[in-house]
Amino acid sequence: MSLVNKNISKSLPWLVTAVVMNACGCVLTQGQTLKAEPEPGTQAAVQEPTQTKARGLNQPETIPSPWHKLLVARLGNAPGQFTEAWGLFSSGGWADAGQLLVMGNPGKGQFHVYVIKPGANEISSDRQVSAEEFKRTLAPALKSAEDLSDLAPVAFDALTFYYEHASVTADGKVVTGKRLIIRSTAKIKSPAHEALVTAFQKLR
Repeated sequence: MSLVNKNISKSLPWLVTAVVMNACGCVLTQGQTLKAEPEPGTQAAVQEPTQTKARGLNQPETIPSPWHKLLVARLGNAPGQFTEAWGLFSSGGWADAGQLLVMGNPGKGQFHVYVIKPGANEISSDRQVSAEEFKRTLAPALKSAEDLSDLAPVAFDALTFYYEHASVTADGKVVTGKRLIIRSTAKIKSPAHEALVTAFQKLR
C-alpha cells in the first residue's frame, strides 16, 4: 500500500465521525457554538424532512426552520421546569435577523428568553421574563397568531421568519401546536404577521 493510501485509510474513521456528529440535533448554551446532543428521550416529535423539495406556487411550505430541533431539545430536556416554548426563527439568502426562543411555564408565571444574534450560531444572551412583561408584550400577539395562516409568497432570497409553538403533554411528549411561515415583501404585507415579529423582537 502506498503512503497516500495509508494516510487516506487512517483518516476515514475521523471523517465518518465528523459526518455523524454534524447530523445530530443541537442545543446551545451561552458562549458555546452548536454541538451534538442526543434527542430527548421523552419527546415524540415526528421526523421532519431534511431536504427542501421544489414546490408549486400554491403548495404550502412544510420544511421547518433549521432551529426547530433547538426548540424541541430545550423543551424535551426540561421536564417539570417548562411546559411550553415559542420560537421566532429566521433565515435569508444574504442574512438572517437572529433567533429568539421563549421557554415558559404559564401556570407558575415563569418565562425565559434566549437570544441569538443575526448570523451567529451561539446564544448571545438570555434572561428571565416576568409574567407581567410576557402578558403585556408577547401574549396578545401569540393569541392572534392562533388564527393566522402562512404568509409565504415566492420571493428570491427574501427574509423569512418561522414561528413555532410547542408544548409538553402529561406523558412528557413534545407536540408542535402551531407553525407559521412569515415572508413579507414590498407588495405583500400583513400587519397581523408583522405584529407577531415585532412582539418577539421587543424581548431582545
